[in-house]
Amino acid sequence: VVLKTYGATKAQLLSTFLIEYGLLGLIAAIFGIIVGSMSAWGLATYIIEIPFEMSWPTAALTALAAMALTIIAGLTVTYRALSAKPVDYLRND
Repeated sequence: VVLKTYGATKAQLLSTFLIEYGLLGLIAAIFGIIVGSMSAWGLATYIIEIPFEMSWPTAALTALAAMALTIIAGLTVTYRALSAKPVDYLRND
């Protein structure tokens, strides 16, 4: 809302939030792949006692899905704030 008072357009704000949520989704996906792979390796090696084999296409597809869901959820939440007029918020604060 503050950036709207400085004259930022809705398209500029949307692109900023898209980048922010995209990076957030990317970081979460990388963390998930690392932790999930380590957990699966430990489980396969020490508990089930089978050889561990990483499926990189599945990991990449899961990472893309996580990024997409993060972007969709983030933009859904912020859409209402982007649609509001800054005057309404400035009068109340």
